[in-house]
Amino acid sequence: MDLSRRRLLAGLGWLTAIACTAASGLLAGLYAIVPSLRQKKSLDSKNEWTQLAELSSIPNNQPVKFSLQLSVIDGWAESTTRQAVWVIRRQNTIDIFSAVCPHEGCSVDYEASAFVCRCHASYWKDDGTRTSGPSPRNLDRLDYRIVGDRLEVRYQNFKLNTAEKIPV
Repeated sequence: MDLSRRRLLAGLGWLTAIACTAASGLLAGLYAIVPSLRQKKSLDSKNEWTQLAELSSIPNNQPVKFSLQLSVIDGWAESTTRQAVWVIRRQNTIDIFSAVCPHEGCSVDYEASAFVCRCHASYWKDDGTRTSGPSPRNLDRLDYRIVGDRLEVRYQNFKLNTAEKIPV
């Protein structure tokens, strides 16, 4: 087989063009796919603390509902979401509960000295202990800290409809 210089250079040119096209296609595919494989990550949860209120402004023995604005990264997109928490101050102790029902994720409200999920009629005492209904566990307690006179919470979501409190 007779290979001329012209044929050899043309073949190398085609191989180079094919290799560049394949590499750029692979990089573009990875750029598009890899972020969607990452887990949804909340900037304000897991490792970040969110300020709720001054400790002195929270009344004793009375649940107070607070709304949090959290930043979330999902792939390349960054957005904000609102979540609610219930805070109960009892003299020197504080309980902070997620306002998300552990059963199906509905909103938890407070009425007549008990927490209630109106979607499926689950009830909890004011200490978060489940009393009745289809919810498989107690209300999800959240970590908190006090910085000066400010109450801060570390918001976290948990797997729904499981007996164990599993962070997601």
